[in-house]
Amino acid sequence: QGCSKLATINLDKLTKLAEVGDYAFQYTIIPTVDLSAANSVAKNGAYNFKVIGKYAFADNTALTSVKLAPGIETIDEGAFKFSSYDSNTLKTQGSLATIDGLNTTVLKTIGKEAFYGAAITGLNLRGATNTAFTTIPADAFAFNSNLKQIELPAQISTINAGAFAYALPLDSINLNQTNITVLNNLF
Repeated sequence: QGCSKLATINLDKLTKLAEVGDYAFQYTIIPTVDLSAANSVAKNGAYNFKVIGKYAFADNTALTSVKLAPGIETIDEGAFKFSSYDSNTLKTQGSLATIDGLNTTVLKTIGKEAFYGAAITGLNLRGATNTAFTTIPADAFAFNSNLKQIELPAQISTINAGAFAYALPLDSINLNQTNITVLNNLF
C-alpha cells in the first residue's frame, strides 16, 4: 500500500527531473506537492520534466496544494485520483484547493480519471493553449464534491462522458468554444 506515513517530500533540488513515475507517491499523506522548481530547459529550449505518471499521487488523503512545473505535457490516468478523499469512507478529508500550473503549462493530455474525487474547488485551464490539448477525457474531474467553477480553453472540442459527473456544487462552466462535442452524462 505504499508509504502511508510519508508526509513530506522536497523536490526543490531536482532540476533535471524527467517525470514522476506511475504510482510513485500513491497512498502517501503529503499535504503539498511543489514541482514548480523541478525542471530545467534542455539545449533545444524544451523542458525536460513532462509527465506525471499513472496514479502518481492517487489516494493521498492529505493533499491540499499542487504546484506544477511549467513544462508538464501529460497528467496521466488517475494521477491525482482520490486526493483529499478517503475512498474507503467515501468522504472528503480536505480539499485540493489549488492546482497551480494547469493554466500556464504546455499541457497536451489529461488522462481519464486524472482528478477523479480530488476535491478540487476550482479548475482553470483557460491558459493551457497547446493545440494538441483538445479533449477532456471520461471521468477526468468526476466526483469532485467541492468543484464550483470550470474554465476551459478554446481549443477543447470534445468533453467525454462523465467528465464532471457528480460535481454537485458546480455553478459555473465557461467552455470558451462555439463548436464542441459533449458526450453522454457529462454531469
